[in-house]
Amino acid sequence: MKIRTSFVLVIGIVAVLALAACGTTSSGTTPSTSPAQTHAVTKASEVEYKPAPMENWKPPAGSKYIYLTLDDGPGSNTIEALDVLKKNDVKATFFLIGKMIRTREAMVKRIIDEGHAIGNHTYDHADLAVLSKAQIKDQLEHAAEKIGPEAGACFRPPYGAINDKVRQVASKLGMQPVLWNLDTDDWSPNSTGASITAKLLQAKPGDVILAHDAGGDRSGTIAGLKAALPVLIKKGYEFAPVPICVAGTREPIN
Repeated sequence: MKIRTSFVLVIGIVAVLALAACGTTSSGTTPSTSPAQTHAVTKASEVEYKPAPMENWKPPAGSKYIYLTLDDGPGSNTIEALDVLKKNDVKATFFLIGKMIRTREAMVKRIIDEGHAIGNHTYDHADLAVLSKAQIKDQLEHAAEKIGPEAGACFRPPYGAINDKVRQVASKLGMQPVLWNLDTDDWSPNSTGASITAKLLQAKPGDVILAHDAGGDRSGTIAGLKAALPVLIKKGYEFAPVPICVAGTREPIN
């Protein structure tokens, strides 16, 4: 009887030890995710993309479209900008800052749902031209992670600051630079709704317009868009997102 009791006790101890071993890692700590969950997580830095052209994107010759771009959001005036665009049936391209997305995910969803394109404007509006290659890569990748798969194969360097080093890093990440040829100057503290309207009314097919929906009080920009868009549309001008910023244009190769 004693032998049988001891045998049962030994079997019980072995079972407990086996269960404990299954519930811990080799370091003795309980894993927070299952092996399947861990395997499913792929960091952006592990993904390779089809290299993008290093030269600045330009509209094709004879383009009939005006390309309105809005930088630095999502932020204080993004919703108002979206309202004006929707009212005038205008599609634009939003260059988003990665760190601005937290708590504003609904704004990003609305940008996507209403047919606009999204480009990468770095994680925290860094001057890429003064950074190392590793820092440039981190800025663009971190922003891409925050934006998600809806970002296209494009980026806009803050301040328009770009050099060969920036172009090389961005190309390997599948992103082509998009600058502009018509600046509304809405970033200037001296700008007004009237001055921004005047700048916007200079637009013609093939122009890439720089404006902002965040990064400060952009009420002047909103006023300018409200005044200028109906006039430009009445002239017969059409607006379109920058094609390389449309979702799905950034192609992974692994």
